[in-house]
Amino acid sequence: MSPTNPDTNSSSSSAFLADSYPMFRSARIGGARLEILIASSLVTIPMVVLTAVFLCLVVSNDLKRGKSAWETWDDFQEDETTRTWASSFHVKISATKLLIIASVTSTIAPLVSVFAMLLLSYHIADLMEQTSSGMPAESKNALPTPYQLNLLLNLRAGGFGGLSMSLLYWFRRRRENSVRTLNISVVVLTIVTVLCFLVFLADTWLHITTSTVPYTVITVNDPKYVRRDHGRTWMAGCEKAGITIDLDATNPCNQDDDANENLTFGGLVEAYRTLSNTSSRNAILFNLYAGGNDIDNSISAAYLMEANPDHRIDFQASTIAASTRCQPIFEQCGLKAPALSQCGTDMCFNCSSEFSGQLSGLNQTTETSQKGLGGSVIKLMTFLSPNVDLSTSSPNGTFHFALGAEGDARSRTFSYVDPDLAVDSGRYYFILDCNTTMHAANYTWTNGTMRRATLNVLDPTVSANFLQPINAGFGKFNLENGPRIAAVTGDTTQEIADMFARTFSKILIGTSASMSNTTENTKQQFRFVYLVTSLPKAPFAVLVTLNLLYVAVGIALTCSALFSESSKNRNTQARMTVTGLIATCFEGERAKQPVSDIDDLFAERDGKDRSERVGIAETRTGGWYFVAFPPTSGRPAS
Repeated sequence: MSPTNPDTNSSSSSAFLADSYPMFRSARIGGARLEILIASSLVTIPMVVLTAVFLCLVVSNDLKRGKSAWETWDDFQEDETTRTWASSFHVKISATKLLIIASVTSTIAPLVSVFAMLLLSYHIADLMEQTSSGMPAESKNALPTPYQLNLLLNLRAGGFGGLSMSLLYWFRRRRENSVRTLNISVVVLTIVTVLCFLVFLADTWLHITTSTVPYTVITVNDPKYVRRDHGRTWMAGCEKAGITIDLDATNPCNQDDDANENLTFGGLVEAYRTLSNTSSRNAILFNLYAGGNDIDNSISAAYLMEANPDHRIDFQASTIAASTRCQPIFEQCGLKAPALSQCGTDMCFNCSSEFSGQLSGLNQTTETSQKGLGGSVIKLMTFLSPNVDLSTSSPNGTFHFALGAEGDARSRTFSYVDPDLAVDSGRYYFILDCNTTMHAANYTWTNGTMRRATLNVLDPTVSANFLQPINAGFGKFNLENGPRIAAVTGDTTQEIADMFARTFSKILIGTSASMSNTTENTKQQFRFVYLVTSLPKAPFAVLVTLNLLYVAVGIALTCSALFSESSKNRNTQARMTVTGLIATCFEGERAKQPVSDIDDLFAERDGKDRSERVGIAETRTGGWYFVAFPPTSGRPAS
């Protein structure tokens, strides 16, 4: 028996068979709405649930930027999270968990495309039924050709293979006009496939850009944390009036005469430890000044700081600071070479009536006008008032000193002519005019860095206390080594002056450690660093949008299926499958009968062993075709 072909002229016999079997008259394939509900749920619910879970996890666990205790603090130290705040979410959930959820959406999307095409099949069945029964015979060209029906059945599977076949068919030269049902199926499956691919790309983009970063949580005025004492101030009594720079005077803060009239230095150990950076209590920080009163913005200062401040604490505190500026005055002091000297073989200088003498041998000219250290390396002369007219005008509380130094020129070679430096007989000579100001400083410390400082000049009676220990010999070796190191490392006399100025400021701050007390921070906040997931907003938004578009397509297809008289067209929709096509080809008149289940189209469903067997045979011309064999014979049926 050859394969059975649909008989378009058998309506009378079909009616006769239906009349012969009354139980088939009202039999219709049911379950349309249930199938639509299941297909719609599989297309939309997983994507909706996963997207909602993804959104809820991100939004509910998104960390807001910590609020600083300084509402108008422009120098709030930014870390990686604050720099990327506008472009990323910072979520306190591991990146692995979030990315797994994102990956599931990109995995599910292509798997449920077959159900999207199942929903579309109801609309296609409705169009097929309307075209088949409601149009005149001459307009039947709107129905698909056998090959186009083949494409429709492949498209219903929702795979890329069927889509590629249909797209290639569109661009084929020799073909029939593509019908509406095929065009709709191709467009819908193309949209679904493109969405699946875009979801995959968005998920990949999210994977690549998501990272784990440190996140800082700021806690302000938490009662669990005691306010720390990072500030420094001078001891009571250091502001007594009438104190002057005098070698015979004593400092009421840390100097006194013992019973034998020997000068004692209170706090000497802590002062030297601070100066040598070995103290566990105090430290010296040299930092560029960043704004304040009475001095220009380019000045640098040394600050007395807490030795080991807790890196988790940001604070504002007060302290003591010193700033020193020096300039070379070699030419202004009329320094001459020995051949032209009026002092014999010595290097003579004459800066003013109160500041003159000789550098060679560093002999002092006048004890009354040149008070300070006299040694083998430097001569330091100090003045509470600007007795050296070469100094620029400075605010009250600034004291002035001049430095004359000589060194071994064999330690380096000067390859330039510097008008403020003399080299003679293997020795070098220079003179610096300096002024130093002591400050009461208020500063802001953030994330281990001084971010802002305000300096106010101290009263002269307080400033004088910081110079007395130097007059008494404190820091002598540091002062002697300062010009040595500066002269060896500096390339110009001004660089030498700047290096020595920093050294002198540090020595003054080392002195202040012996006469200072701690003070409570005026403000403070605590930083706690956690590892969080940095989720870029752009790929996140794209992925969520694509997921929702996929859901929208599913909802649109669901509405299309429901409005296409799904219950009525269920018989057509069920037969527009490979199952219906096989039944039509091999089950004869049975395939044309009304049934309540698509499987009832096959004789095998009766449970009797009378179904034919399907094989493939070769024709005489070398072609091949399907044939049906009787169940009890191995020969082809006639």
